[in-house]
Amino acid sequence: MGDGLGISPGERTRVYEQTLAAEYLRWMRAWIDAHPEAGFAAKRVTGTEDAPGGVFAGPRDAVVTDCFGLGYGERVTDALFDEIEGVFEAQDSIPEVECTPYSDGSLLWQLERRGYGVRNYLQIFWRDLGSAPEERVEGVEVRRVDKSDPTDVALAVRTIAAGMESTDGQPSEPGRVMAEQVVSCVENATFLAFVDGEVTGGSSAGVWERHPMSGPHANLYGGSTLPSARGKGVQRALMLERLRWAYAEGARTVSLDCKPMIASERNARRLGFELACTKGVFVKDPELGGRG
Repeated sequence: MGDGLGISPGERTRVYEQTLAAEYLRWMRAWIDAHPEAGFAAKRVTGTEDAPGGVFAGPRDAVVTDCFGLGYGERVTDALFDEIEGVFEAQDSIPEVECTPYSDGSLLWQLERRGYGVRNYLQIFWRDLGSAPEERVEGVEVRRVDKSDPTDVALAVRTIAAGMESTDGQPSEPGRVMAEQVVSCVENATFLAFVDGEVTGGSSAGVWERHPMSGPHANLYGGSTLPSARGKGVQRALMLERLRWAYAEGARTVSLDCKPMIASERNARRLGFELACTKGVFVKDPELGGRG
């Protein structure tokens, strides 16, 4: 099934969730080892290292605080959910857990009985990658970030964080940390886009080769454009470049997630991505109706 043909939406969702969790574990563990004082945790709580479910927790203002990849091939028991909440509690994080329509029903039951509320929804998109796209966006130059160059890494971190926070100025410290956690990983690829020689946006991608249900599978994440450069094709150019990189790395399937009705969804659909499912992001937060 490595070419993605014949894979059902449920199977696509499982590959997406577990390969993304594996990639998160890879770059979060490396970042935590380099910053043990920062108060972050990354732990596999279910599945295998090849196809895991993971929990990622940080301080209350942290951007990367999440748990996903649950409910595939096993029930979400009281003991498992207690373990997940324990990781969040140890880092003083508000628990956040994602649940897809294809997760085992025990996950939704745990979320309901423990007082979680839906904060927002994410759409998972998938496409097969039979060839590297040839299209180039006129007026937008894209190049890969040199991870061995601290100046280049710092530029990527600042640009991606600022774009995500919709500012052309300096991003917040939590935003900067989030971007650094992704960009600093040498095993994924990060790209910057330029218009008229000025940096305008950035994004990352990773390929996971070990999931038992797929061949090498690529995930696209961390994409953003500076507000002053929106509407110029920057995100489309970054998506195309990441697809070319993923194909060169051996990936023949690729996925991403985004909130509904934003530019990322429009660009994904125009480049041949199809909706696999919509999932809920559940938070144990009194302001959202939780009993936490």
